[in-house]
Amino acid sequence: MILAEYISGGISQRKLAQKYGVPVDTLIRKANREKWAQQRDEVHNKATTAIQRTTADKIVENTKVAADLKKKLLLRLQQIEAKYPFDATEIKTKQGDNVVIFRIKDLTAAYRDLTEDMNLNGSNDQVRIIIDV
Repeated sequence: MILAEYISGGISQRKLAQKYGVPVDTLIRKANREKWAQQRDEVHNKATTAIQRTTADKIVENTKVAADLKKKLLLRLQQIEAKYPFDATEIKTKQGDNVVIFRIKDLTAAYRDLTEDMNLNGSNDQVRIIIDV
């Protein structure tokens, strides 16, 4: 019970000895003999590695989802652009006293440029994640 509490962290061997009414020297000798500190470090390292791997997996999955959505949006914009003449695909918006007109062709080109700028090393499909373990 004392070992488990020590390994879970946040409390020193001296404080554990006081908490459980055990002589400090006895607890410290036992901890040294049974290598409690090494056990605690191993558990913490495994937990840290597991968290890093889970985080990396989530990043990869989110990147794949984002890339898929990006491709679908570009395809949809290109379909709209091809379906209608540019004059019929205007989006009018009022900014202050001016009316600004965006054409689907312009939006598609801007989106294409933006996604090209966002690509890692010029590729949509490559994501490199480095984790120190």
